[in-house]
Amino acid sequence: MTKTNHLEGLDQLRALLTPDLYQHVDAGDRAALVGWGTLFSTVHYTDGMVRLHQAENCFAVGPIRRSAMEYAMTTVWLADAGDAAVDAMNLAHQDKQGKLLDGITAANAWDRFPAEAQAIAQANKDTQLPKASESVYLRMTHQLDRYDVNLDVDGKIPLRLWYTAESQMAHPSMIGAQMFFKDGEPVELHMMPRHGEVVPCLHIALILLYTAMLAYNQLLTGSPWTDDLLAVARTYDLDEVLPARQSGN
Repeated sequence: MTKTNHLEGLDQLRALLTPDLYQHVDAGDRAALVGWGTLFSTVHYTDGMVRLHQAENCFAVGPIRRSAMEYAMTTVWLADAGDAAVDAMNLAHQDKQGKLLDGITAANAWDRFPAEAQAIAQANKDTQLPKASESVYLRMTHQLDRYDVNLDVDGKIPLRLWYTAESQMAHPSMIGAQMFFKDGEPVELHMMPRHGEVVPCLHIALILLYTAMLAYNQLLTGSPWTDDLLAVARTYDLDEVLPARQSGN
C-alpha cells in the first residue's frame, strides 16, 4: 500500500545524507562535484518547503518550490550528460560574471570591492573555455521537455506546464496578487492568502528531493543509495528509474 506520510519519506531520504558521503565522490568527476552543489541546493530548498508548511505559510513556498525543481532537474541533467552539462554551466557562469565585471567597471565602482575581487573576476572572464554542445539545456523549459515522460501522454500534466504555473507564484503576477483580494460586490481585501495549501507541499518536496537523490546516486561511486531509494520509491509510488531522454531531445 502506498504511504501518504510524506514527511516520513523525506526523513528517510535525509537519513542517507551521512557525514561520510563525501567518500563516494570522485574528485576527478566534474559532474559529481557540480552535482554535489545542485543536490544540496535541492536538500535545503525542500527543507525550506517543509519548514514553511509546518509554519502554515504554504503561500511562501511557491518560489522555493520552483527553485527546488530547477536544481533537482539540473542534477538529472548532470547525471545524464556529465561533462557536457558542466561545460554549458561553466560558459553560462563566465558570461554572467563577465557582465557583472563590465557593469561594475562602467559604474566606476571597484573601490567598493577588495582588489583581489577584480583580479579574480577578470581572470574568470579571460579564461578560454571549451565550446558547449548542451547549452540549449540551460533553458529550464528545454531541460524539462528533454526528460518529461508525460510530455505527450493524454491526461498527464507536462513538467513545462507545471513550471509555468510555479513561475506565476515566483514572480509578480495577477495570480499572486489575487491571493489577497477578490473583485466583486463588495470587493474583498485579505491580509492572509485566500487559499491555503494550493499544492501539496510535502508531497512535492518528497518528489523533488527523491528525484535529485536518484540522479546523484548515479554520480556517486558505487551508487550507495540504490536499495534505499528503491524502497522509498515503492513505498511512496515514485518512479524507480530516472527519466530517459525523450525523442527529439
